[in-house]
Amino acid sequence: MRRTQLYLEEDVYDALRIRSRQSGLTISELVRSAVRDRYLGSDILKAMDNDADAKKAFQDFVTNVKQKLDDAKPIFEKLNRQLTVYSTSADIKRVRDRLAAVSNRLQLLTL
Repeated sequence: MRRTQLYLEEDVYDALRIRSRQSGLTISELVRSAVRDRYLGSDILKAMDNDADAKKAFQDFVTNVKQKLDDAKPIFEKLNRQLTVYSTSADIKRVRDRLAAVSNRLQLLTL
């Protein structure tokens, strides 16, 4: 990964800041996701714009994935709460950090 610097209009920055707070994702994660979606989008996905059946099937798939993520969210939260009890252990802290990273990546799927 490379570090870069961007200049954003105030309204764009404000929107990212609000979305960041709502989603629990960093502004950097939101920007990377948007750039990936815009410039690295699959030609197959772009071709679905002209195929209503394929587009519907893909939307149904995404809806199903979002539902499964919503169903899993309480499990992640419960696990995180239980790990908090052992927060002094370096190994447990590493597991909590990994769990938070996985949770953040899963949230990207729902954007």
